[in-house]
Amino acid sequence: MHDWQAITGSHIQYFLVCPRKCWLSLHCLYREADSDMVALGRLTHERTFARQQMREVDVDGFIRLDFTSEGVVHEIKHGQAMEHAHRMQLAYYLYQLRLRGVETHGILHFPNQRRKERVDLTPELEAELQQVIQQVEQLHQQPLPPVVQKPMRICRSCAYEQFCWSDNEEEPL
Repeated sequence: MHDWQAITGSHIQYFLVCPRKCWLSLHCLYREADSDMVALGRLTHERTFARQQMREVDVDGFIRLDFTSEGVVHEIKHGQAMEHAHRMQLAYYLYQLRLRGVETHGILHFPNQRRKERVDLTPELEAELQQVIQQVEQLHQQPLPPVVQKPMRICRSCAYEQFCWSDNEEEPL
C-alpha cells in the first residue's frame, strides 16, 4: 500500500470522471456530504437489494463493497452516465480482492434502468486499471489540483461545482 493513504474505488471513479475532483478527494477536501446527487445515489443504494445479508462489506478499512452474494461482488449505481468509471471502480475492488487471494467477478446494477452488467477482471481490464492507479498516484503527488479549462456537463451535478467555478461566469457545457 501507500504511505499517504490507500487509494479507494471512489478515487478511481473520480479520476476517470474528473482528475480535479480526484485530487481534491485525495487531499481530504470532501464535499460529498452536501451533494444532492450523492444523496440520490445513497437512496437508490438503500432501497435496492435491501434484503441482502452482506451489505456494505468492509475490506481492510478502505474498500466498501455495496454487497456480496454467493461470492460475487455487487455494486449499485443510480445512473449509467459514468458507466466506464463505474466499471473501473468495480474492477479495482476485484483487483484488491485478488491481491488478498479472492478470485471472483462482479455485477454492476443499474436499478433505475432495470439493467445489470457482469464485470470480470480480464488481463486487459487489469492492465487498464494499473495505468489508472499509476495516474492517481502521480496526481496525488502534485502540489496543486489540475486545471480544468472550462466547466463540463458533469460539473452541474458535482459536489465541487461551486468550489471549482465560483469565479467563473461560464455555464457547464
